[in-house]
Amino acid sequence: MFNQFGAYDIELYDGEKRAGKTLCMVADTHEDLKRTQAKDVMIFTNFNLKESFFKGLAIDSSNWQKIERIDLALYHHRKLEFKSCIFLIDELQIWLDNRNFAKAEKVKIKELNEETGIEEEKEIKINYNSAVVYFFGQMGKRGNVLRGTVHDYSMIDFKARIYTGKLNFVFKGLVNEKGIWKPILNNNRELSLDENSRLYIQKEEVIKKQIKTNFLPEFRYLKSKPKYIKASDYFDMYDTEELI
Repeated sequence: MFNQFGAYDIELYDGEKRAGKTLCMVADTHEDLKRTQAKDVMIFTNFNLKESFFKGLAIDSSNWQKIERIDLALYHHRKLEFKSCIFLIDELQIWLDNRNFAKAEKVKIKELNEETGIEEEKEIKINYNSAVVYFFGQMGKRGNVLRGTVHDYSMIDFKARIYTGKLNFVFKGLVNEKGIWKPILNNNRELSLDENSRLYIQKEEVIKKQIKTNFLPEFRYLKSKPKYIKASDYFDMYDTEELI
């Protein structure tokens, strides 16, 4: 558990295209930060957050940084810089494609020379596969949280699945005049202004729990009651049309 927010070390958002996965991920993170009013936290995303995301929070946009794959790999090398962080990764299955980690690469970084007090550029060799394994394994120990969207849980690498504590299955739907939620069958259909005002994302949470047995520990998956997120409350917090 991530003690600042009560979140799991790794949480995934699973659903069809345009089902509202990124919106749910952004909404959950905003509400966690709003509830806890956490201050000493950095947010790293591979998509753009807007200024309205930080409204009502104890942090501002200076606590947010957009990242590329290379920056995540550097987590292995610059360990002390990544504590109390939230990583929000859209299309996690693309970032975790094993073809990205087939070989080691040389990258240039800047490091502070403790003797001179001056930042110096140096070249290091990074094995991305090792870096990614370390990234997932150390997530909770460093007080960090990783949230990512996927089209299907089975698409992502075993390295991520084994450390995942919570799965969020996401569905798009409309609430009618009687307050009843009904799913939208075609997620690609353009919605009217009225429909956007009645758009709610259903989120079904599945929690991974370790059960003690007389032999070896077993894991069970516990499903909670569906939760509903009003989409229009979060539309303006991130770039909904951005391509990853």
